[in-house]
Amino acid sequence: MRKPKPTGIEGRWKTPVVFVAAAAILGAAGGWIIAQSTKPEIVRVKSTIEIQPLTEPGPKPYDRAKIVPAKPLAVVKKADRPTSAAPAKAKSPAAGAIVSDRIAPEKPAAPKNVAVTVSKKILTDAKAPTFAVPKPGATFDTWQRNAVQVVLDKNKPAVTIIIDDLGDHRDLGGQVAALPGPLTMAFMPYTRYVDELVPAAKAGGHELLVHLPMQPSDSRIDPGPNALMTNVSPAELVRRISWNLDRFDGYVGVNNHMGSLFTTSEDHMRPVVAELKRRGLLFLDSKTSAQSVGLQLARRYGVPSIARDLFLDNNRNPHVIRAQLEAVLNIARRRGSAIGIGHPYPETIAALKEWLPDLAARGYQLVPLSAVVKQKIDVAQKRS
Repeated sequence: MRKPKPTGIEGRWKTPVVFVAAAAILGAAGGWIIAQSTKPEIVRVKSTIEIQPLTEPGPKPYDRAKIVPAKPLAVVKKADRPTSAAPAKAKSPAAGAIVSDRIAPEKPAAPKNVAVTVSKKILTDAKAPTFAVPKPGATFDTWQRNAVQVVLDKNKPAVTIIIDDLGDHRDLGGQVAALPGPLTMAFMPYTRYVDELVPAAKAGGHELLVHLPMQPSDSRIDPGPNALMTNVSPAELVRRISWNLDRFDGYVGVNNHMGSLFTTSEDHMRPVVAELKRRGLLFLDSKTSAQSVGLQLARRYGVPSIARDLFLDNNRNPHVIRAQLEAVLNIARRRGSAIGIGHPYPETIAALKEWLPDLAARGYQLVPLSAVVKQKIDVAQKRS
């Protein structure tokens, strides 16, 4: 016997309500799943830009640092995590050793009317420069012929200021040439304005050097065209030496531009020093590496040579530059002479404009590089 169909609301709506309710539940569930699958994922990515100071002065005075991508964070494995053992103590460098030829990153300028404290390390470069006494019979004609002639006052310490990296900026080079002299101006042979600025330097009473470009230890840095490199053939190296030394004349010798790698190789420095001997030139070691063999080879070949005492503007903060200039005076007072190397930065030029005119009144004598070299030769020969 058939069951009678329900009547009224129950009979008319029961089945549709069930289907509608089920559809609503399924629709809500499906919507939630779709929403979750399409919901944008928020990912926090740590992005950094690392300013990497260059290891040596570059061809352009302003290009002192470059931006390089930050390295991705390393995943530290359990075995690589530090243990509780105390770390080994690093060995301290010997007193006066050049720890690194890195260019110190700039620090914010100190506020006006606030005393600047400069560490003893910044002020001294402690170790006295090594001087290579030429062997008897060595030729000095060229460097003495091109030297700016001065009469040394034995009662005044001698101060030599060398400005490197010249020739790439006409205006800055002209400002250096206009400074009170005699300064010693080192020109990069391949630069655009060398032919224009060398006569200006001579007219200003300054002495000249070839700022000989050499390979740095950092392969990312370009020392310039026709730089002396360790990866070229001997014949090509000789060609590059001649090319650089023939770009202009009237100079007393050379100092190295960069060269923290090249100057450490005796095999590659030997033809450089031999050519300086043949041409009768002197060598100033800028000491961009503590392992430089330049002075050692100069002794062997009888080339008059000397090393700088300190750099003036590794930090371009004007307060630090002025402190470095005072450090030059301290060294000169203790040893009788001192050599400082700067660069054609606006900050350095401004500091020299204020500092140079007062030297004589303070009891010091500004002299070209050749005068200090000649003085050292005379003293060494008297002692021998």
